[in-house]
Amino acid sequence: MFNFISTEAQTKKLDSIINKPFPKLVAETLAKKAIEFPKDVKGKPTIILIAFKREAQTLIDPWSAAILKKYPQDEVNYYEIPMISGGYKLFSRFIDGGMRGGVPLDLHDNVATYYGSLDNYTDYLKIKKNGNCYLFLLDKNGNIIHHTEGSMTDTKWIQLIGKISGN
Repeated sequence: MFNFISTEAQTKKLDSIINKPFPKLVAETLAKKAIEFPKDVKGKPTIILIAFKREAQTLIDPWSAAILKKYPQDEVNYYEIPMISGGYKLFSRFIDGGMRGGVPLDLHDNVATYYGSLDNYTDYLKIKKNGNCYLFLLDKNGNIIHHTEGSMTDTKWIQLIGKISGN
């Protein structure tokens, strides 16, 4: 027999991270600045888009464009975090250099690459290592107040705006 988890059960599992602090994550921006989440982003709402595979960039780009158009950086923090296994740390200069070439210079402060163990993050944040992107909205104290995954839709966008407005 197959054991299917209902959509309601999946939603409850994901909702179990709401109001939990975003886990400590140390990364370096493409502008070569060290950043520690959530410590360094406290004080205003923060949108974090996480991806584990390069292909997820096509999902991130519409989110990024909409977020950066609607929210000035002095109102809302915005970061993309490519999550790369620690085994690739040796190649980080090459990988980050390639990203620097593909990301507009004015966004280098908004892309922070993480190299290291992935399991603790995927377990804590209840996400899968696949081609999706994962959006997390943190309140001004660094707690997760909203999350979604995958393509941007009108419904997901309206939900995100509502959560930011209510924060």
